[in-house]
Amino acid sequence: MMPPVMPTGPYGAPPAYGMAPPPYGAGTAPGAGYGMPTMPAQAPVAPPTQPLTMIAPASAFSGEAGRYAWYRVAFVGGVDLRHGPSVEAPRTGEMLCQNATFAAAEELMGADGRIYLRLADGRGWAFDDSALFPHDPSVIRGYWQPISIAPKQG
Repeated sequence: MMPPVMPTGPYGAPPAYGMAPPPYGAGTAPGAGYGMPTMPAQAPVAPPTQPLTMIAPASAFSGEAGRYAWYRVAFVGGVDLRHGPSVEAPRTGEMLCQNATFAAAEELMGADGRIYLRLADGRGWAFDDSALFPHDPSVIRGYWQPISIAPKQG
């Protein structure tokens, strides 16, 4: 005759029969005490340092600035600027937040399939990875034109 088999709980430990589960919030996170892994608390996210929408005067799109290609940052996490045209290039320490717009004075096709964009104001290089990630591109090329905020009176 075989000995009885003892049922086991998570991770091979015997189950705690007859014991009520710990009250909600008794552990460090929901699910703590049930054999579930807990996630460490994340630090709060700082607010963006740039406005989500940039308003520029009509002159921003005329003259010399009018000959540059304009882009809008589409990626939710923003784009870190680089010192050179490569994702391996060192970061400048500056980031363009989502929805920020910028003019690109130079566009270089990289061997990795990205188009590297030198910002016209000299702050560094961004990249367009829409050929690699069409469903979630880092930037989107745009064609903007000035509009009047208020209708003309008269």
